[in-house]
Amino acid sequence: MGEQKFVKVAAVQNRMEAEQIIKLLKKQHIPAYYDGGFMDVYTGGNPIAGEVIMVPEQNKKAAEELLEEFTIIQCGGSDHHRNASIFQRTVGWILLAGVLGAVILSFITTIS
Repeated sequence: MGEQKFVKVAAVQNRMEAEQIIKLLKKQHIPAYYDGGFMDVYTGGNPIAGEVIMVPEQNKKAAEELLEEFTIIQCGGSDHHRNASIFQRTVGWILLAGVLGAVILSFITTIS
């Protein structure tokens, strides 16, 4: 018995939206999972590129038909355009400058 081949059926902005779709598909007995890629490790499950919903190839058409009528509740968990205050931006730039300065200084003292 061979392994099932999974194919992409949808893409969403974040894990909460992916969970909504997975729950819907599983209620209809369609196996599914979401995959945000290896960056999930670094972003704490809030992927930069979103989540991809995967289903077995033989269930793709049924899943697509089901999702055509489904409205996702927007969660805003991946809002990359958050508004930071001037203070937060200033502190961020100062920290970045400090880290870059330390790296450059370390590099210069290593090659000297």
